[in-house]
Amino acid sequence: MQIRILDGRYFDIAGHGYLMKSDYSVTADAGYYHALASLLKLNAAQGTQFCRVGNKHDGGYVMINDKFHGGVAYSFGINRDVSWDLGLASQGFDIFMYDPTIDGLPLQDPHFHFFREGIAGSNKPTENLYTLEYFMHKNGHDNGRDMILKIDTEGAEWDFLRQVDSATLQQFDQIIFEFHNLIAGQTYEQMADKIAAFAKMNKTHGLVHLHGTNMDMQVIVDGNVWPNALEATYVNRQNYVLTSGDNIILPNALDRPSDENREEIILGKWNLRN
Repeated sequence: MQIRILDGRYFDIAGHGYLMKSDYSVTADAGYYHALASLLKLNAAQGTQFCRVGNKHDGGYVMINDKFHGGVAYSFGINRDVSWDLGLASQGFDIFMYDPTIDGLPLQDPHFHFFREGIAGSNKPTENLYTLEYFMHKNGHDNGRDMILKIDTEGAEWDFLRQVDSATLQQFDQIIFEFHNLIAGQTYEQMADKIAAFAKMNKTHGLVHLHGTNMDMQVIVDGNVWPNALEATYVNRQNYVLTSGDNIILPNALDRPSDENREEIILGKWNLRN
């Protein structure tokens, strides 16, 4: 296997294991990438259309818009960008917004409900971190259906997915993730966690869109680009007719580079990689 780091450094690796170089490490296990490719297969949701919600660049996400008629959305990871939240608020959604790293929102909206707390796989009151089930119970959404969930929490998504119950995920019509640390600094235990997380998502939801963020590192493995961070849109399997997405080419017309000053990542016919 040849791995090329997209900053000009080249490495040839025989077999599997790791490449470690001071502060820089990259997973070098072909089986891991094959597993990712098999679990991140794109689906086409029949009779639906995509829309972009949020900023033109970082902070915007490609979603399916056929059920934008108000409801409840959970938004984890805010920082100073509420463009996605405003987009859903304009469609009548009440947005429950969480971020323990900021003191407040950059602007207000009647549909916003902000809490200086974050999401985790278990309740950690001393860190202001709690489970999704905790927040849903607190907000009276134990029996909520067809809600929307967005998680962009710089790596906390893995702890969340390790512990969350599939029945809880089933309560969401669409789930938007930004998956971080897919390739950098991996251990075999971390790789196994990620494989299990994607397998859990596939039980209840189908992946309909992927976008590679160009704000992080990338590698080329056997001719395929693998970003360290991927924006992913999932839809509830009970609510959509999903078919093969082998002809989907990424990025699509609604995608924009996360960093407008860097080149977009071309993922191409994603489902055809192996």
